[in-house]
Amino acid sequence: MAKGVRGKLKENLEGIHRNCDWITQHCQKSIEIIPADQRYENLIQGFDGIAKLIEQVDKFALDMYSRV
Repeated sequence: MAKGVRGKLKENLEGIHRNCDWITQHCQKSIEIIPADQRYENLIQGFDGIAKLIEQVDKFALDMYSRV
């Protein structure tokens, strides 16, 4: 466990990164579960959109990590 502010912030940013990976994996698994039927295209696009948004959040967190 980190004692200083810098170390604690880095630990939290690492946690954000791990959670982003977890969310991305679950979005991919969800897309695989959905039948490739046109009726579900909006649902597939929704999970894909969440994954792309999380990718941006992860990049932002990693950038912050590099600056702490």
